[in-house]
Amino acid sequence: MTADHIEVRLRLYSEHLAAAEEALLALGALGTAHVSLAVGGDPLDAARYEDFRSSPIPPGTADQPGSRATPGPDGAPDRRAFATAGRVLLSGYFPPDPAPTEADVRAAVERSLPGGLGTGPTPKRPDLAIEVVARPAVDWIARTRARLRPERVTPHLWIAPPEAPAPVAPAAQLLITPGSAFGAGTHSTTRGCLQLLDDDRWYRTRSGAALDIGTGTGILALRARQHGYAPVYACDLDPQAAAVARDNAAGNRLRDRLHVLAGTVEALRPRQPYVLILANLFLLPILALLPRLAEELAAEGALILSGTVSDDRDQLVAGLLAAGLRPVTELHDDGWMTLGARAADARHGRQMGA
Repeated sequence: MTADHIEVRLRLYSEHLAAAEEALLALGALGTAHVSLAVGGDPLDAARYEDFRSSPIPPGTADQPGSRATPGPDGAPDRRAFATAGRVLLSGYFPPDPAPTEADVRAAVERSLPGGLGTGPTPKRPDLAIEVVARPAVDWIARTRARLRPERVTPHLWIAPPEAPAPVAPAAQLLITPGSAFGAGTHSTTRGCLQLLDDDRWYRTRSGAALDIGTGTGILALRARQHGYAPVYACDLDPQAAAVARDNAAGNRLRDRLHVLAGTVEALRPRQPYVLILANLFLLPILALLPRLAEELAAEGALILSGTVSDDRDQLVAGLLAAGLRPVTELHDDGWMTLGARAADARHGRQMGA
């Protein structure tokens, strides 16, 4: 069998998940996915893996947050209820050449965790198991398109494929072709962002510049544009995702004053105050970005964050407070958290036109 890509699978405690994901990405992973595992037994046996892989969700079918914005090429398993006190199975997806070895992975994860890997099976000392598996090519884009249906993701918004739109007004619908990009609108994190974006009870500003970091298919940026934000800037590390987002903007007739960049948020020029910033990423990238986001957020602006599990709430809130931001509202769904924040006071936000 000729390998299309390499899947590296790790069993570890949920409290070490974020650091291990970052280690895999730093090692060269194209994307990651994870699923919770029942406590007890050995989840690395073949039966558990076959269970785990029995209903894979390919890229674009369900949004799976990642700091590189795209799930792995083998598809991402359904992220069911997150076991905050148990173990998770983490997969990283790598090009076949050069393929990482188990020793490479173990060393990278060890460097990412304070105190090293340890050997004892306790929540305070990581209990790590690793497998490296070659995977054949699968046409996930074709599979994705075959199973897409209109879906109501918030009380005010439907997501549908262009060939099967929902019977609602254009302002209540986004027509999305995922391609290989992240974001079909069905994952808890994307739904949470859309729900907070649609609910203006916690923030009142509905005009001005908006920023979507890690845009994927562009769903959040497009919804912001539907609400009247302009200009809207969206960025993604993956050039293919940026291309998909541009195509979706054209398909929804929302290209006017919507700018999609393939690259990091640092590449956006000129820097300006945003009245709305959206970031659906991993915990660690969000924490790293918070000081800049606090500087970029207008005094009356709103920040919507997701991609973190509910178990990481305290760490995210601490990062917000340290950056001069104030948590205002939050949603929890299937173990995932979406949080809305504002500037702690006018002094911590940039005034419009400054």
